Order: sequence, then C-alpha cells, then structure tokens
Amino acid sequence: MNRRIAGILSLLVLVLFVLFIIYDVITGRLFTERPQRPLFVADEEVEASWEIAGEIQFTERGLTSVATLPDGVVAGGESFIRLLDRSLNSRWSVTPPAAVKALTTFNDTIYAAGYDVIWLYDLSGNLLEEWGPWESGSIITSLSVNETYVAMADAGVRRVYLLDRSGALRHMSGHRGERYVVPSPYFDVVLFPDNHYLVVNPGRLRIEKRTPGGDIVSMFGEPGTGAQYFSGCCNPSHIAMLNDTTLATSEKGISRIKLYSTGGELLEFVSAVSPTGSTEAQDIAAGGDGKLYVASPEDSRLYVYRRIE
Repeated sequence: MNRRIAGILSLLVLVLFVLFIIYDVITGRLFTERPQRPLFVADEEVEASWEIAGEIQFTERGLTSVATLPDGVVAGGESFIRLLDRSLNSRWSVTPPAAVKALTTFNDTIYAAGYDVIWLYDLSGNLLEEWGPWESGSIITSLSVNETYVAMADAGVRRVYLLDRSGALRHMSGHRGERYVVPSPYFDVVLFPDNHYLVVNPGRLRIEKRTPGGDIVSMFGEPGTGAQYFSGCCNPSHIAMLNDTTLATSEKGISRIKLYSTGGELLEFVSAVSPTGSTEAQDIAAGGDGKLYVASPEDSRLYVYRRIE
C-alpha cells in the first residue's frame, strides 16, 4: 500500500512539473532574461573604427529599442516612447499601454510592439491604431516596414509574419521548411524594398535572406569567437541596414557591433565592447546621416556612433 501511495505521489509531482514547464512556455517566462556573465572571450584583439559622438541618459529605466526618422530618433523602453531630434533634444514622450519590445518607422508613422500587439503612432505622439493581440505565447522582438508590408519577428512562436499596411496577414515563415531556432527573445528582421527580407536565425548563428514566401535565397554566418563569426548560443541579437549594401550587427555575450556586406563579408568593427562593459544585447538603428544609434539597456542610455575620420 505504501509503495502504491509513493508511486501516486511521484506521478503527481511529475505531472505538476510538466504543467509548470508548459505554463512557462505559454506565458513566455522561460524567455525572462537573467543577468549574464561573460562566458566567451574574443580570440583576437580588434580595433574599432568608430567613436561615440553623442549620448543621452533617459530618466526612465529599461531602454530597449531605437529607430530613426529623417530628422529624428525614436527611443522606447519599459514605460515610454520618446521622440528626439538629431541633436538628441526631446520633442515629446508618451506612455505606451505596455512595455516596448521593438520599434520602427515609415514615413510619418511610428510602429511600436509590445509582447503580442503593435501600436501605430503619428509624429505628434498620438496613438492611431492597435493591431493584435496575436497568437498565445507571442513575443514580438522586431519590426520592419516598407511600402507594401510590415514585417514582424515573433520569438515566442518562432515565426516571421508579413502583414499588409492595414495589419492583415499575407505571408509567414518558420512554420514549415527551414525553421527558426530561437533559444532566447532576440529575433530580428529587416525588410527590403523588393519585399525580400534578412532575418536572424539566432540558434543557428546565421543571417538568412528570404523571399516574401519564406524561401531561403542565401545565408551567411558561422559559430565562433573570432572577429568574423557570431558567438554564444544565439547571435546576432539585432541587425540594421546602414545603407543599401552594408549591414550592421549587434551581439550579446561578447557585446560587439560589426559591419558586414550583404553578402556576408566582414567590413569593420563599430565597437568591440559595449560602452558600459555589459554583455547585454543592444538594439541598433541606422540614420540617414551615416551614424549608428545604439540603445543600452544596462544604463538606459542612447549612444550615437560615427566613423572616425
């Protein structure tokens, strides 16, 4: 009898453990970031060819995202969306319905993502629309927009969605064929004018170019700590197009920012280490002025990098 009771208790413990894991996956708690230790050390010394040209400290904590406009910069965090001019003077600040996980802009619209929704703001900070919520377990980590589509990367369900400009779903990838491996909530996408897109397949430590339908056209990236490689479990954490032929990448663990050609050739380092020495991921956005804007969650500060003359 005692053995039978013990067996039943063991089974109940196992069931409760499985239910707890399922709950964590559904609610996204397994993606909660924990303090990172520098597990990787670069194989070689590198010299960055860019410098910090400006910075701004946000009084609000938790800076997570940055995007650019022709004459300004948009920053977002746990409790704010703020528009800055190119001199980093604040124009306005609003409190979004929830924490901001990703930002992008197109023409006169700012697109901001929460965990499972997208908010559209005008350039005066007025909320225009809300799209979503999306699937249960969604964790939206990246947005990119062109004339035709809004691309949305969802680390929770490991898919990239292409929505039309009214928010209706038109294409998606990751549900079939070559799937995405997304061990942590960093999963970035950049949409091209021809509707192809670059997407980070972070668990495979590579960047893929895909058609609107999700077929892979090309890819580059290999695991390693050397200058040309991507390190850790899942990198790069963020990408941004500096111009038509140059891609900027940001890594966590070894917190470095590099420039590649769209064909995968390493061109140069923007930064070999974060300004704070942190190993956290840093969102990046390119301005039309040739500068690179870097959001540091460690100190809730926005850094502006320019190439050393």
